[in-house]
Amino acid sequence: MEATEFIIINDWKEEVTVFITLDVSESYVAEVSQIPFVKKRINMYQGSFQIAPQKFVIYKSPSEMIFGGKISFNSLPLNRPIPSFPTGINVAGFTINNHRDLPKTYESISINNSCGANAKIKWTANGGGNWTTKRVHASGNNLEKNTQINRADHFSSFSMVYENNEMDSFAAISASTNDGLNNTMAFTAKRPANSAGGIVALTYLGPTNSNANLN
Repeated sequence: MEATEFIIINDWKEEVTVFITLDVSESYVAEVSQIPFVKKRINMYQGSFQIAPQKFVIYKSPSEMIFGGKISFNSLPLNRPIPSFPTGINVAGFTINNHRDLPKTYESISINNSCGANAKIKWTANGGGNWTTKRVHASGNNLEKNTQINRADHFSSFSMVYENNEMDSFAAISASTNDGLNNTMAFTAKRPANSAGGIVALTYLGPTNSNANLN
């Protein structure tokens, strides 16, 4: 079975600090020391590194090792806004090369703006089997007092390239309303793990207040 390659791209004009938090479980890549480009170790499963403008990093997990976790930009994940990040932090999640318990397992990639958004980011995928998407609804994202974010579909997107080279795009939306009724929408794309292969790429397009285009 093919393995899926993981790429993070900095498509912004400035260097960006990338934080990775690994999922820790049996058969997972469970230490950041196993990832060559992670330069700063925070603890066994968290670390950070810089990507220069218009550069990228690429990782292919060892055979029979699942690679999963969360990526955030310029901060570790937060569950609420703080003074230095008043609009909160959005997170990209992933689980790839999930060989355990085939054929019941899946690969997945996601974007979650439920705790705000500080970065314009997008997933693209090419090769391997087709992906399907699931829209997730939630409420109470702790941004009742934050009026700077009202639609995070300006901050996140998915693009899936299928075998017939047609592309479907899915926007991840996080709504923060002034009345405290915060209806959050995030997206997860998944496919059977036995259809792994190709690449999944997470692209950083700049901070949320930039004029970067998600297309």
